[in-house]
Amino acid sequence: MKNKKQIKKESGFRRFLKSPKTTIVFMLVLMTPFLILGFILVRDKLGAGTPVVGSRNDQQLAHTITDDMLKEIETTITSDTVVDPKVRLTASTLRIYVTVNEDTSKDAIKALGESVYEQVITIVPIDPYFTNTETNKQYDLEIHVFNNVEDKSAENFVYFEVMHGATMEATSYTFLTDAKNPEFKEEVLELMEQKAKEKAEKDAQAQEDAEKDAEEDTGGE
Repeated sequence: MKNKKQIKKESGFRRFLKSPKTTIVFMLVLMTPFLILGFILVRDKLGAGTPVVGSRNDQQLAHTITDDMLKEIETTITSDTVVDPKVRLTASTLRIYVTVNEDTSKDAIKALGESVYEQVITIVPIDPYFTNTETNKQYDLEIHVFNNVEDKSAENFVYFEVMHGATMEATSYTFLTDAKNPEFKEEVLELMEQKAKEKAEKDAQAQEDAEKDAEEDTGGE
C-alpha cells in the first residue's frame, strides 16, 4: 500500500512538472532566495564608498581642515618679532599661538594679530570653515598673540586675541590684558602660567628622551 501511495505521489508531482506554467512558477519560487541575495550583493557593491547621509551626520563637520592647510598656515606666520608660532587643531577649534619679542610694541602686536588672521582666512575661509549651518557645526577660530615677558603680571605684558566663533557674524579683536575686571585678568595670567609650565615639562621630557637615546646609541657601539 505504501509503495502504491508513493508511486501516486511521484506520478502526481511529475504530472505537475509536465505543465510549462507550473514548472516556471516552481522554478521562480525555488530561485527567489538566490535572486534576493544576488540583489543585495550587487546593491552593496555599487554603494561601496558612497557616504551615508542621515541623522548620524547631523552636527558633524561638513568641511574639514587638513594637515596641509595647518602646515601652510604655520609657514605664513613669519615676522622679525615672532619667537614661537604654534598651530593647534582640536575637534572643534583652530587655535594659533604667536609669541613675540618682549620689546614688541602694543600696536605691533595688534597689527601682527590682524595680519595672521587675514593670512589664515585666505587659506581657510570663514565661509565655510568657520560658519555653522542649520545642519552642521563648523570650527571656531582663535588667534593669541602675546609678548615673551617672563613676569606675566608686569604692566608691559601684552596679550591680544582675535576670535571668530562659528556662530559669530563679526570677528572680535581684544586686548585681554586691558580687561578692567581683575578676576578676568587673573584668569588670563593663570592660563599663561599653565601653558608655560606645560611647555617646560615637555622640554624637560624631550631632553630626557634625547639623553636616553644618546646613552642607548653609545651602549650599542
